[in-house]
Amino acid sequence: MPSSEFSNLAARPVAEHHPAPFLQSRVASLLEVGIGFALIEAALWEGRHIAPWAWLALAWIIASTLNSGFSWRALGVTAEGFRPALWVAGAGLLLAGAIAGGGAVAGSLHLYTNQLHPGLGS
Repeated sequence: MPSSEFSNLAARPVAEHHPAPFLQSRVASLLEVGIGFALIEAALWEGRHIAPWAWLALAWIIASTLNSGFSWRALGVTAEGFRPALWVAGAGLLLAGAIAGGGAVAGSLHLYTNQLHPGLGS
């Protein structure tokens, strides 16, 4: 039997791999991501009451993560995983700055307000 990366899967602690069968975990994962995405979109598109949707989206993401069955180590929430993950925050800040800069150059950058938009009839 050739050795592979899956040969020692049985020797790993149960919390390090997803406990559900493949198909069930795939459908559940797609459902979790879809609900999270819908809540984030609801928060972004709600004109006047963004905070309840944003808090609900945050609560859903945290609950889904805690309920995933993965250990903190498998999720990368450890001191050793923090430093390598810092590049993501830096890249996100650079990308956000580039988007804001592009909006400023294009003349489409404006302040966010909770006022109703008269052109939309609301």
